[in-house]
Amino acid sequence: MIKEPLLRKSGIVFAFTIVASFLDYLYQVYVGRYLGPEDYGVFASLFAIFYLISVISNTIATSITNFISKFSAEERSIPDFFSGMLFRFIFIGVIFSGIFLILSPFISRFLKIKDLSPFLVLTAIVLFAWSMPVLNGTLRGLQKFKELGIVRVSNSLAKLIFGVVFLLLGFKVMGALLGVLLGFVFASLVSMIFLKKYLKFKPKLENFGEVCTYSLPVLIAMFSLSLPSNFDLLIVKNLLTEKEAGLYASACLFGKIVYFFPSSIYVVLFPMVAEKFAKGESTTDILIKSLTYTAILTGGVVFIYFIYPDILVKFFGKKYMEAIPLIAPYGLAMLFFSLSSIFLNYSLAIKDYKYVVFFSMVTLGYIILLYFNPSLMSMIRILLYGNMVLFIVSCVYRLRC
Repeated sequence: MIKEPLLRKSGIVFAFTIVASFLDYLYQVYVGRYLGPEDYGVFASLFAIFYLISVISNTIATSITNFISKFSAEERSIPDFFSGMLFRFIFIGVIFSGIFLILSPFISRFLKIKDLSPFLVLTAIVLFAWSMPVLNGTLRGLQKFKELGIVRVSNSLAKLIFGVVFLLLGFKVMGALLGVLLGFVFASLVSMIFLKKYLKFKPKLENFGEVCTYSLPVLIAMFSLSLPSNFDLLIVKNLLTEKEAGLYASACLFGKIVYFFPSSIYVVLFPMVAEKFAKGESTTDILIKSLTYTAILTGGVVFIYFIYPDILVKFFGKKYMEAIPLIAPYGLAMLFFSLSSIFLNYSLAIKDYKYVVFFSMVTLGYIILLYFNPSLMSMIRILLYGNMVLFIVSCVYRLRC
């Protein structure tokens, strides 16, 4: 029995994360092999748009987690807060989905995508992007990590099953996105089963202003985390060929394994630090352990990429052979970014917003460089060197605080 809380709770989330990630990558690999580089580039760019949009809504999840952790520490009522936030953000999601639908023709022209039908599915996905973070953030804040893991696995499993079915039926990019949509639907139902005792149909609508106020620095932080590994896909899709976009997307997929592999640590770190900080207890030990575990996990994956980069072709097929030189340096870039992400999540939990501003300025700087260096290897080099600098300066900053 593991007694160390961070390691034990991270272990629970890690086990579910491994299963969910395996299902996610089965889905991505099947989509990549079925669609080919050109259509996979279209799918990856649309998915990147969704991911960037979800940054705004995922800000809610981090804010909800913070408030739920605080309410638990102070033994305050959770059902009113949870239900009030859920109903309000469902309404906001409906409005936001309508705005996205109106903007879809302009986005399709920017990305050189002629078929608008995938945007209809993406509009529905955006709606769930506003409700799911409230559900996940509440489970995380309550430190119900087993239930949170079950929700994630159910999402990934449903996405894989429905995605494969719709692709086999010939729906191509739209079919792949339908899998994502139905995964969210299924995960929402599972979440509500776990949170049904906290649901009130006439809640007191309080704390909404506080959530929005806290969400501003969180929003800056989440955008800073998401832009470097998603905006590059949009740049490639806009400035380079469809084939190059597909090749880059396949390398990014494997590179992002490095970032998402230790995600269980990010999930556990925030509520543990937030609760300890609210009680006035020391949190440095959690930061050091989180960095150590993240370095071990990400380092192992990157090592595999350097000694066996052909793994990409084994999964995606020979059509993606030209992407092999990209996988190891992209993975190394994500290793440094993963370590910096630990600092960012820690800083949010202890409300150190100076670091959040610094982090966002650095990432914004090399995103601008990406736009003016639109070639596959040069973009990856910028990500690598930028993330190395970010990590080194983050270490120096935290040591001086």
